[in-house]
Amino acid sequence: MTKHTGAERVFQALERKEPDRVPHFEFSVDPKVRTAILPDASYEEFVVYMDLDGLVSRDRAFLMEEVLSENPRIVRDEWGAVKLYTKEVEPIPLEAPIKSEKDLESYQPPDPDAEYRFEEIR
Repeated sequence: MTKHTGAERVFQALERKEPDRVPHFEFSVDPKVRTAILPDASYEEFVVYMDLDGLVSRDRAFLMEEVLSENPRIVRDEWGAVKLYTKEVEPIPLEAPIKSEKDLESYQPPDPDAEYRFEEIR
């Protein structure tokens, strides 16, 4: 079997075909970890160095956060989840928007086609 590119691996897996290996990517790599492994590298350079098959492009959803408290920084995201920001990259979830089956009846998820979601990849 010939060696595939990351894109080929991902698309073959999505098409339920067998790639040369299981495609692998990391949803989030803390900058402290990236710097320890490959100092001064961009996220994209790190992805290439680690031979990952894909990279994550985050949308601008953080712009939609409602600030509930500044110190400590607590926000409600566009999904309705309440999160606490710390020194770490990812915030800590404090409260879920759906607490019971009844909550599903009135829950409105964010628009998946909102323009701001695609700005990063244009």
